[in-house]
Amino acid sequence: MNLSRIDGLCPERAVGPTVASPRSGSSVHGVRRPAIQSGRPDRIHFLSLPLSPTYAEALETLVQVNRIRERMGHFLINIIVVLCFYAVVLAGSSRLPYDVGTTILISAGLLLGLVLAGILIVLKRGIHSLEFYGLTNRQWTKRVINSIVYSSPIIATIALAKWIVIQFVPSLCSLDLFSGRLTQYPLQNRYLIELAVYIALIPIQEFVVRGVLQGSLQEFLTGRHVRLKAILLSNLLFAIFHLFASPYFAMASFLPGIFWGWLYSRQRSLIGVIASHTLIGVWALYFVGMHGILMGAPG
Repeated sequence: MNLSRIDGLCPERAVGPTVASPRSGSSVHGVRRPAIQSGRPDRIHFLSLPLSPTYAEALETLVQVNRIRERMGHFLINIIVVLCFYAVVLAGSSRLPYDVGTTILISAGLLLGLVLAGILIVLKRGIHSLEFYGLTNRQWTKRVINSIVYSSPIIATIALAKWIVIQFVPSLCSLDLFSGRLTQYPLQNRYLIELAVYIALIPIQEFVVRGVLQGSLQEFLTGRHVRLKAILLSNLLFAIFHLFASPYFAMASFLPGIFWGWLYSRQRSLIGVIASHTLIGVWALYFVGMHGILMGAPG
C-alpha cells in the first residue's frame, strides 16, 4: 500500500507535535506514521509520532481493506485454476457410462483439486482462523440435532417427489419407490464400500463449498443481501461440478445446496451441515434411489 499518498492527502493530521522519538519500531495507537526521508522522496520510513485517533483508525481500515483485496486475489486465482482442471476432467469423462460408483470416483478426483485450492486459501489467512471456515466443534450436539430436525421435511419431500414422478412419467413408471442400493442389495460389499467412500467425501465437500467458498464470498462481497449472494454463488459452483453426471443431477444438487448454505450461515459450523448432507444424501441415493431419475438409469 502506498502510504505516502495518504500522508500527502492529510498533512495537517499526519504531522504531530514534535516529541522525542521512542525506540525504533514502536508505534502509537497501533499504527506508525509514514514519513519521507530528507532529500529522498522515494524512500519511506516510519516515525513513531503520535497520531490522532481518527487518522489511526483510517490507516488501520485501509490496511484491512488491502489485506482483504489480497486474499480475494488469491481466492479468484485458485477458483480459476480449479475450474480449468474441472474442464479437463469433464472433457476426458464425457463418454463414460455413469452410475453412482463412477460418479463418486470422479467427484473424489475433483474434490482433491478443490481441497488443494481450499488449503491454500486457509493458509493465506492463517492457521489460527480455522473457525472462520467453520472448523469448530462448539455446541456440536445442539447443531447436529437442529440439522436433523431441519432436514426431516426435505427427506419426506424426496420420497414424495419420486412417487409423483413414478405416477405421472410413463417412462419411469417401472421404478420402485425405494430402489436404492441399500434397499436392493443391503449386504453386498461393493455397495457398502461405495457408501463408505461417499460418506467420507462429504466433510471434504462441505469444507470446500461452505467453509471456503461461501465463507470467503461472504467476506469479499459488498452491498445488499451479501449472505444470499454468497449462498447462491457457492452453490452454483457446487452444482457445476455435478454436470459430468447429468444436467438433472446438477440441478438436483443445487436445491439442497441452498438449504445447506442457509444452515451453514445460521450455525457457522460445518458439523451440522455435514450431518444433514450425510442424512439427505444417503437417503436420496442409497434408499430412495433418486439416481435412477437424475441419471436416467433405473436402480
